[in-house]
Amino acid sequence: MRRLRLRLTITKVALFGIVLILLLSFIMGAVMSGLRNSEVVRNTYRSNHKAFTVGASACNEGGGTGDNVAVAGMVTDDFMMDSVVTSGGILSEALMTSAKAMATVELTTGRVLYEKNAYQRLPMASTTKILTAITVLEHVSCTSEIVKVDDRAIGIEGTSIYLQKGEELTVKELLYGMMLRSGNDASNALALHVSKSIDDFAFLMNFTARKAGAKDSNFKNPHGLDEKDHYTTAYDLAQISAYAMRNHEFAEIVATKDVKISGKDYPRSIQNKNRLLRSNEDVIGIKTGFTSKAGRCFVGAMDEGGMTVINVVLNCGPMFPESEQMMERAGDEFFMHKILDKEKVIRHGKFAGMVAEDFAFPLRKGEIDKVRIEMDKENVFVFFGEKLIGTVEYETRSFEAVV
Repeated sequence: MRRLRLRLTITKVALFGIVLILLLSFIMGAVMSGLRNSEVVRNTYRSNHKAFTVGASACNEGGGTGDNVAVAGMVTDDFMMDSVVTSGGILSEALMTSAKAMATVELTTGRVLYEKNAYQRLPMASTTKILTAITVLEHVSCTSEIVKVDDRAIGIEGTSIYLQKGEELTVKELLYGMMLRSGNDASNALALHVSKSIDDFAFLMNFTARKAGAKDSNFKNPHGLDEKDHYTTAYDLAQISAYAMRNHEFAEIVATKDVKISGKDYPRSIQNKNRLLRSNEDVIGIKTGFTSKAGRCFVGAMDEGGMTVINVVLNCGPMFPESEQMMERAGDEFFMHKILDKEKVIRHGKFAGMVAEDFAFPLRKGEIDKVRIEMDKENVFVFFGEKLIGTVEYETRSFEAVV
């Protein structure tokens, strides 16, 4: 009897062991299958683009929705663009960024390379100061002008360089204080140096924004603190930023990592809040921003792949890494193609001549087939598909032997 009981006990233990082994094998198989599938997704992603981490960190207010996702816009004379919905091997911009809105453009042409919710009106926090800076630069005779700090610039809430009443600094020093340290007091001091009131300066800002190609923005103050009817779009801010970066003095300021400026009692040491300037040598600007309503906002600029790329992310938690990844991706996917060469005679129909300057445009591989030119007696017109992307004057040459 005891032997029988012992045999039954051994049998139960053996059966339990077998069941346990089968269960563990099933679990391990499921885990390995999941890892293999995950690796396939990651490898597929890397094969098309540089490795991105997608969906790892959501933006404030729930992040992007993925609406209105498109790429490959083309610029016309009035800076409008058409959008081509992503397809094939190109990943959706909804996966590229967790930003609520995003736009990536090429500096010289303003062509939109990537976009996500690019026309949604949003607050933009201190990226407002990009427009403030270029508006100031276009309305002062020189940046060595002395600014006596107006009482109305003292004690502005938020980030400050702690200006004191009656203190005197140059325009350029205040621009450093505004663009590197994001001083709200410096913003007001500059605005009140150019205009009699903040409202008057806001009028100039909106005029400059329209000139830069903005279509659906409204600026109420020079610093970007939350205010009713103070908004922009990712597209507009990208065009404003590209316009500003074409100004050499502006570009010099936003590329500066550290600087010392005057102080009433001692010099102020100003450090740029743009961390990418220190971590990536190709980054050349331009501005960070944050308010509780706007979330984390960033405009970056990078020399990548023979062109300068501007990227805007609005309400984006991981603003630095995501912006850097998108600018690097643009450098991998696009290149500046010289369409008109000032050293070569251009012929079209009965017209011939040489342009005074080169004309280049960012294109993906294979897109050159979509480019064509037309000419009249004075100009060369460059088209991308049916969209006019450039008009360049030319000097007439002999028409002999021109068919």
